[in-house]
This record gives sequence, structure tokens and C-alpha cells, in this order.
Amino acid sequence: MQPDLLRHALPEWRKNGKNIQQEADTLWRIFEAAFSDDAFCSTICVIDALDESRPSDQAKLIKLLANFYTQSQSQNRPNWIKFFVTSRPYLEIQEGFRTAINLFPRIHIRGEEENEQIHDEINLIIKLRVRELGQIEGLETQMLQRIESQLLQMEHRTYLWLQLAMDDIRIMLRDSLRPEEERIQLIPSSVDAAYEKILTRARPARQPEVKMILQIIVGTRRPLKIEEMAVALGVGLELASSADLRSAATSGLKVEGFAEKIRHLCGLFVFIDKSKRIFLIHQTAREFLINTSINDERIPAEPNLQFKAVVSDRARKWYHTTLIEANFLLFKICLAYLTAEEFNDGGRPVYSKYHGGLLNTIRLGFRRLFSRCLFLDYSLTEWENHAVASYSGPPDDLLDLAIKLNFVPMLRDIWLMRAVENGQKGIVKMLLENGADVNTQGWSGQTLLSWAVRGRQKEIAMLLLENGANTEIPDSLGQTPLWSAAQLGEAEIVKLLVITGAEINTIGGLQRRTTVEEAVFSNEESMVKLLIELGADINFSGRKKSMTPLQQAISVNEESMVKLLIELGIDVNAMGGRKDMTALQQAVSLNKESMVKLLIELGADVNALGGRQAKTALQEAVFRNFKPMAKLLIELGADIELKGKGYCASALWIAADQGLVDMVKLLIKLGANIDAKGGRRGLTPLSRAATKNREEMVKLLIELHADIESKDERFGMPPLWWAVARGNEDIVKLLVKMGADTKFKNKQGSTIFSWAADLDGREKMIELLVELGCTDGQE
Repeated sequence: MQPDLLRHALPEWRKNGKNIQQEADTLWRIFEAAFSDDAFCSTICVIDALDESRPSDQAKLIKLLANFYTQSQSQNRPNWIKFFVTSRPYLEIQEGFRTAINLFPRIHIRGEEENEQIHDEINLIIKLRVRELGQIEGLETQMLQRIESQLLQMEHRTYLWLQLAMDDIRIMLRDSLRPEEERIQLIPSSVDAAYEKILTRARPARQPEVKMILQIIVGTRRPLKIEEMAVALGVGLELASSADLRSAATSGLKVEGFAEKIRHLCGLFVFIDKSKRIFLIHQTAREFLINTSINDERIPAEPNLQFKAVVSDRARKWYHTTLIEANFLLFKICLAYLTAEEFNDGGRPVYSKYHGGLLNTIRLGFRRLFSRCLFLDYSLTEWENHAVASYSGPPDDLLDLAIKLNFVPMLRDIWLMRAVENGQKGIVKMLLENGADVNTQGWSGQTLLSWAVRGRQKEIAMLLLENGANTEIPDSLGQTPLWSAAQLGEAEIVKLLVITGAEINTIGGLQRRTTVEEAVFSNEESMVKLLIELGADINFSGRKKSMTPLQQAISVNEESMVKLLIELGIDVNAMGGRKDMTALQQAVSLNKESMVKLLIELGADVNALGGRQAKTALQEAVFRNFKPMAKLLIELGADIELKGKGYCASALWIAADQGLVDMVKLLIKLGANIDAKGGRRGLTPLSRAATKNREEMVKLLIELHADIESKDERFGMPPLWWAVARGNEDIVKLLVKMGADTKFKNKQGSTIFSWAADLDGREKMIELLVELGCTDGQE
């Protein structure tokens, strides 16, 4: 402390009293007098937040400091004075100091480039301020920890924010009867006033530029880098001046020094990170800029193209905007950039794939241009999304864009496609009236009409049909609009398409189903009924070997659909599917007993032959060893002795062939002929079991009184001979043991021993027959 230096201030104090605080020139003379005093010690003078003072006071203080340094440089003094001035990085403040800092050593600490460090520093200040708050308010440790924890959750924190937040917390603690239950507000109520104070610094002449910068930041779908913003803003300013953009390479602003200009124009409202990406200072800043009195966040199914005033003239400030305005600006910027001469006036960013006119915005072929054309990556990626989000922009401006895009039909048609996809009827109508292709196809081959159908947009579908949309163009999956409508169960759209002339029996999808088949597969009963009423052929199939609609209904166990299809006249006995089965056989193969009952009640032929082997439903049940199903079919009238065309055998014969012991027991119990012959050679079940070496089955059949001497129809041989022929030694032993006639002679008069001796490779069998005494004296 140097109280003796106060003598330089006392005369003025006696003269002016407290008013001396308002006399800047007087105060500065006092300062210079004190500095010139030999008693003056080396001093550091801190001038904090210079930018917070009035612009006129800023300029005056800067001039005084600059003059002080200029005039004092020739003085030879043992002591020194250093000024530490803090300010936001506004250009006019920096320029005011330029004369002085060019003459003297200085250190410029660029806080705007140390955001992470400042972030960490504010963490320390938060802890300090909370601790001070606890001492003043007498808060418990738990409450302090909660306040500190919630304040530290704030991602983009600033000293201004912390000051405002702490003020709000103090008021809350003092006013609340239960402060420990209060929710800590991270966003101070006074933050809007702080934001407005930052933006009101912008001079009126620069406000349009500032607003455009803020609109671009608000509207972009990802943060732009400095070089991208330089191009976007340059294009936007050219468009605002009604200039035609011709060259993408020359349209941008100069990148060098652009970050400083952004900071100067927008102040602390924007934040530039280490990777040179531009953000608003906080999410609340975005909410401050976007007026929420009109909900333009959501894209309605039927947007109103009437351009709406976002706020009243009284409430709206120059910096206010809406998402629609921001997106429309970016839509125009992107389109202007993509239609520059480097990109063939808009012909290069899209391409026509094959000869079907499939449209798609492409990026891969442009990667080599990204380093030179700095806004190309963003424009290619996001222009369509900005187009969609601009649905209710100014009608005249939208129409102007549509007319200009007649020279770039591919971009125009993509815009049309996205408008259809998002249900923007007004945009669709405007583009169609101005030359857009109503049969435009997307990358998947879907036409506009298909998009409308898939989006359940009946009115847009009607609009497209009125403008001549082709109803029969399939997409890459082979789905026509009518097929898709049937799949979705959209009855009104189906009616509309059929009335317009769409082929009602159209085939589509990877499975190549008809509209009726797809409606059945989707279990849309009302759609099935509607399609038949509109003239669809219920028995028409989309491809060979495909399941009939009735079989599809059976496969998913939809009994009500089965009833409906039969009521509507489907052929209940038609065969289909990979195995060419009847519907009844399908139900049997899936072991669906209730479905089998229903089908027979509704007229299915229980004895109809079907399948690759032309089996009956009973034979299918036996083949799969479904005993309850076999019993049910016989009870419902299945002919137990009916032979299929494939096996040419009865159900019992198939059971013996497969070795199904329990099934054989059941069938014989239900009256099956145990000796019924079948197969190509007309073998009995016993002979068939002997040839298949099924010892247990052979024993069972004999025990159940099968004829052990039954002869086949082709060769007239009994089971023992068939066992010898197949070399089944265990079966031979069993048959001989159970009384088979070893003396039997065939038509040529040969005994089993002499016959076996004539067979090649039967040495062991000959030995066995000798052992069993079947030689008839011919050893």
C-alpha cells in the first residue's frame, strides 16, 4: 500500500466529492500524477471485462492507455507498470490497442483457443463458489454435494453462466421452504437477457450477416468446420444479393482470419473447438434463437404451404429465426453449390442407374473433389434433408427453386421423391405442375406411387395417378404399388389403384406371390375379401410349386382365414407347394388335428391323392408316425386300404416298410388287412419287412397272424425266400423258427437251397441253410 500517493487525488476529491467517479479525464490525470511520483512502486494494473463497458468508454480508455504507453516510452524510470486487460475477442477492441502493442512488448493470451482449459478452470471455480455458498447459507454437506454435482454436469460452461446460475441458486435457497427438495436449475432464468446483451453488440449494418451465420449454425445437421462455414456463408450472401452462383471454387469467403471474424461478429454466442468446428455456446442459445410459438420441429403429413410469420413484429427481434427458415436457407445454399459449373450445372451429383431412371445422390465419385470444393461433402449428404425440412417455406421462393431446377431434372426429381416419402402433398403438386417426372424411381426401384403407397398416403397416391403415374412398375423386389397396398392392408388405396386400372392379379415380392396370396400370408382377411370382390382370381398362383392361399393359411394355423377362403370359392383339393400336397395333406403333415377336422367338414376329400408320391392324407400321417392323426382320419372316413400311386400300397404296408411297430398295431386294431399287397412287386407287409431286415416287425406281423407263406405278385416268393435273397440271416433264422415252409418250390421247381446256391455271393447263406436243415437232401 502507498497511502502517501493519495495526495494526488485529494484536491480533486475536495472539489468534486463522489462525482469524481464520473470524471474519467480527472481520474486519469490523478493516475498519471501518481505514476510520475518518485515514490511510485512497480505495479500490475488489472482492467477486467473491458468489453462489458459502454463502447464510448471502451474507446476512451483504450486511447488513454495507448497514449500513456506512447508518451512514457522515452522516460527512464527505475520502476514499471504493467496492464493486464481482459476482454472478449472483439475486433474493435483489438484494433484500438494496435498502436500501443506494436511499440511495446506484450503477451496475447487467446482464451478463445483454450476452451478445454477454461472448462477445467471453471470446475475449480464451481467447487469454490459452492463451498462459499455453504458457509454463507449454512448448508449441509449432502446439499452442497448435490449442487456441485449438478453444476458440473453442464457441458458448455462459461463464467457468465456460472455467475447467473449461482445467483438463481441463492434466490432459490432463500425463498424456498424446503430447499433440500428443490430442483437445481442449470439454466438460469436470466440467461436470455445475457444472450440478448451479447447479440445487441452487432452493428445494424452487420446484423444480416450475423443472422445468416446463426441460421446456418442452427440449421446444419452437423457442426460445420470453419472452411465449410466460409463457403456456406459466401454462397448465402451471394444469393441474398441476387447474384448467380457460377463457380463453387470462388464462391466462398477467405478462410484465413475467418474464425476471428466469426468471433468478432457473433461474440461469445459461438464456440469454435480444437477441430475448428463451429457450435453455439449452448443448447439454450439455440432455443433462444428459435422462436417456439410455432411448432415447426415436426414435419406434418399434410404441410400447409402458406408461409407463416413466426412471431409478431413486436416480439420478434432481428436475430430470431425458425427451423423452417434455417433449413430453407441451407436448402438454397446447397442447391446453389451443387448446381455450380464445376458439377456440370447440377448434372454430376446424381446419376441415372441402368435404363430405369433409378435416382440416387452419390458421394464416392467426388471424394477427390472434397479437398478443393470444401462444401461439397456436406451439400451432397444433406441437401435432401434440408429440402424436406423446408416444406412450408415461402411459396414464391419454393416455386422459384422448382422452376430453376427444371434445368437440373435429376435434382428436382429427387426433391419430388423425398416430398412424396414425407407426405408433403403441396410440394408434390408444385413440382409435378412444373415438369417433375411422375414415374421417378429411387435407388431401390420404388416409384413415387410405390413410396406413397408404402407411406399410406392415399391423397398423394391419388395426385400421382391423376398426373399419369404408371401402376405396373415393380421395385427391385418385384413389388408393384397394388401388391404393396394389399400387403399393408390399405383397402382404400387398393380400391383406388384397381379403379385406375392396376392389374389385380399382379405378382410380386421375392416369393412371387399374387395379391391374394400376400394378403393371406399377412392374415388380412378383409383385404382377401376385398380383392376377390374386385375380381381377383382366388385360385391363381404366382409361380409353380407355390403353396396355395389355403395352404398358406393352414401353415400359420389361421382357421378363420381357411373358412373365408373356402367360402369365397377356393379349390379345397388343389395341390401346391414344393411337395405338391393337397391342403388336407398339408394340415396332416403339420399335425394340425383341428385344422384337419375343419377342412373335412368344409368339403375336403379325405381320400384325395397328393404329394410327390401321390399318397392319401392317411398315408401321410402314417409316414410321419402321427398315430392320433391316423386314428382321427380313419374315424373321419379315410379308406384304410386305399393305395397311393407312388408306393402303390396301403397305410399298413407303409408302416411295415418304415418299421413303425406301434402304428402297425393301431392300424390292424382299426381293421387294416394284414396281408394287403403293395409296392412294385406286390409284396405283403411281412415280405416287405423281411426284405428291409426289420426283425421286430417280422415277429410282430407273424404274432398278429400274418400269412407266413404269402407270395408276392411278381415272382410268387414267400417271405423266407425274400429274406434269403437280401442276405438277411437273422430274418431267415426267425422265419424258419416261426414255421416257414422250407420245402416250398417255386414255379421252376427249385427249392430254397438250390435257388440260393445259384445266387452269387451267398456262401454264408448256404452255410446257414445247411445249419437250419433246409437242404432237402442236397448238401
